[in-house]
Amino acid sequence: MSVAFNTTNATSASGALGVTISITPTGANKAVLLGIAYEGQLGQTGLDGAPVPSSGTAIALANNPGGTGVVQSELWSVMGFASGALMIDVAVLDLSDLIVFACSYTGVDQVTPFGVGAIVNGAGTGSSATILATPNGSMVFDTVTAEGGASFVTLTPHGGQVSRQNQGIGSSGFRYQYAASDELGGGDAHAAWTLSLSKSWGTTAVSILPSVSAGQAAMRVGLAAIKRLMRMTYGS
Repeated sequence: MSVAFNTTNATSASGALGVTISITPTGANKAVLLGIAYEGQLGQTGLDGAPVPSSGTAIALANNPGGTGVVQSELWSVMGFASGALMIDVAVLDLSDLIVFACSYTGVDQVTPFGVGAIVNGAGTGSSATILATPNGSMVFDTVTAEGGASFVTLTPHGGQVSRQNQGIGSSGFRYQYAASDELGGGDAHAAWTLSLSKSWGTTAVSILPSVSAGQAAMRVGLAAIKRLMRMTYGS
């Protein structure tokens, strides 16, 4: 089975202490990827605890301070949630301009849902993060922040990436853009975006692993049993 995109939603708030986002995933073997971006100097602003889903468990995947630390982003997942609408509360420690994305996927391994990830920060008109040797059937999810200053930055994904969210927030004094995309795995994956202005950026990417078939699961159990037997027999 391969990982497949299901649905998405986004919300934002200016000068806020938190937001609530809702998403209604459907299908089997689901996972929700939660991207959170907020404005504030590193060490002064952060999440006020983990995101709180109405059901299931929130799992931290990555924390990216961004190119300069002014716009930070975090990547979380929610697993094991009930059917129907899923509400997720996100709170920060200080007033901030917040953007929150939720993207759901089906066909995700419920035991080991995520593989390796990457965090890359830089400056210029292009961002890029690479994850090597992603397995067949996987999906690579990435987010990017771009600090625009007085102007918004247009973010355009490269190649086979499918844009899932792309939103800007801020006032005339400071604006930033936050975007997310996904692309099919199977080999080396390159999450790259073009920026309309040369600015500081931060990219986070993670591979979403496909659920295993009944045959593959049985093979895993069988191999584990053989290894235990060999240890008992040969003491290795």
